[in-house]
Amino acid sequence: MILLCTGCHTAAPRPHQAATASFAVISAKPYAQSEIHTLPARAFESTDANMATFAVLSGSRDGEIITRRTRTLDDGTMVIEEVDEHGTDRTTLAPTDEGWLMRVVETAREDSSSTFIPGLLWLPPELSSDANATSASAMRVKRLSDASPRARGNATRTIRLVGEAEIKVCGQPLHASVVEIVFEATLTLATARRTTELFLVDGQGIMAERWHERVMMLGLVPRESDEIIVRVATVPTR
Repeated sequence: MILLCTGCHTAAPRPHQAATASFAVISAKPYAQSEIHTLPARAFESTDANMATFAVLSGSRDGEIITRRTRTLDDGTMVIEEVDEHGTDRTTLAPTDEGWLMRVVETAREDSSSTFIPGLLWLPPELSSDANATSASAMRVKRLSDASPRARGNATRTIRLVGEAEIKVCGQPLHASVVEIVFEATLTLATARRTTELFLVDGQGIMAERWHERVMMLGLVPRESDEIIVRVATVPTR
């Protein structure tokens, strides 16, 4: 199901942000079960020479600028780095015949490193609207600062092509494919679920992203958070 935003989300410019960033979904069309649409993995590639800059429009990082960059190691492993005011997050992906497997996720602001064995499917060679790409893996979490263990359990990840939408990014009207990702983890002391929507534009890659996360610690009151980010054309200068 495609979630529609009500109105336009806007971030006020900071000194290093050239223009006000905004995002709105004008209309959305979920694909019917009888329809079969496909989206190749190359649709996720950025046109900005393995680097893309995003403005954060909501959530705890509201108003910040983040930069994502991709590099490939000698063994074929791909590392996606996301740099913000809190440090650098890293996602390590391994190439397989089934697609890219997510092996390690490091989150600097949470002092957390999660390892998935054998790994979660990050992206298959092609997405289809009539089939979910679902994977499951053991999950181990440790502190990034001292490698001490924090939790262990299991995780699942489902990625699917759900529809298309007419959107506006920084005032520019665009036609986008909509991809939904659901990540769920059951750990020793907590459960977590994050639902992410990606808006991809042909030839440009991911133009907008929004997610909602719910974390339940020891059965207590859940912690909920969300975020919206959009691509911007300028690279920030610190």
